[in-house]
Amino acid sequence: MTPQRESFVFRCISFSAALVFLGRGWQHLASEGPYREFLWESTFMKPIVEILGYRWTDYVQNFYIDSLINKLSWGLGIFSILLSFVLIWIMIGNNLATFEEFPKRIKSLFVFSLKAGAMWMAVLAALYFFSTGLRWGQFLEFSLQIAAPIAVVLAISKKWRLLKNILIAATSLTFLGHGLYAIGYYPQPGHFIDMTIDILGVDEDGARLFLTSMGFCDLTIAFAILVPGVRKKFLWIAVIWGFSTAMARLITSSYFSQPEIALLYGIPETLYRLPHSLIPLALVMWGSNNKILTRFSMRSSL
Repeated sequence: MTPQRESFVFRCISFSAALVFLGRGWQHLASEGPYREFLWESTFMKPIVEILGYRWTDYVQNFYIDSLINKLSWGLGIFSILLSFVLIWIMIGNNLATFEEFPKRIKSLFVFSLKAGAMWMAVLAALYFFSTGLRWGQFLEFSLQIAAPIAVVLAISKKWRLLKNILIAATSLTFLGHGLYAIGYYPQPGHFIDMTIDILGVDEDGARLFLTSMGFCDLTIAFAILVPGVRKKFLWIAVIWGFSTAMARLITSSYFSQPEIALLYGIPETLYRLPHSLIPLALVMWGSNNKILTRFSMRSSL
């Protein structure tokens, strides 16, 4: 891979990972993660609590456990936001060559933090998977969020071929998961329908029809990008559609009429979904004309 491609891909995936951590960190500080729902899920947790010798009612009413969940959310939120700032600083002020000059301990700590962040994204995906009744589409939607920090680690190690394959697979799985909800394989989420009504001004039936058609678009992208001959064209579609679905969280009327909803939900949801556009863009530019990448590198250095 040429230095221009290395620079672009590294910055693009670093920014993607930063947005994931910033969005998830914001979410945890503003509202918290899905830990309470999981730890208070009687079907799964009640037998474990009773085996440990506690009554279920005492467990769910325990103030210490409630306080522990709050502290966990805040701690993970602060860790995530700090890691996002480090990633943004590295992306803006440095490149791979400069990063290699960092002290060994600093690099090791950074790589360890990225791996921990990827594991945390996987745990989040599993928790949402359980909370939605074991719907695999929910887990698959997290693929790019899990892959983004892993991609930075692989870029640092210059394992470009493995990195590319992982990003292609993660992009495919993310759009597959999103598409399964949109086409109605799982019940179409109410907020999908509400956003479509707000943005397009259609009724509920029109919103459902639009979501179904876009769901088939998601599924087409998911499978087409696995085919080398047509991959680049469908990656461009993924760039546009991924950006549109991320920004839809901000442009619905409910967020304009109730800014607090945007602060609690709209902004963080937009942030951690923008990599659904940025990572396909990195894959598009992987094989693009060197002149484009050279211009990008020159502008980035200004």
